[in-house]
Amino acid sequence: MIYHDSHVDSTTYSNRSLAFPAGGFSFVLTSYLAVRLDSISGMIRIVLWPFAFFAGYLMIGLLLIFLNQVF
Repeated sequence: MIYHDSHVDSTTYSNRSLAFPAGGFSFVLTSYLAVRLDSISGMIRIVLWPFAFFAGYLMIGLLLIFLNQVF
């Protein structure tokens, strides 16, 4: 489902429409990296995973918004 933001041009998608794809991709990516990184102890991986997920969610969401505005 795609929402149009009422505060900007109607051709620009709002970040609400890109939240689920960005969150899903960030979840898969950070979970995979948390499992595969053996050089970091397990407790540190568990503590850092939510921060990495949120940072990835923001960056991927911003990248999707940027790509949507460019194309």
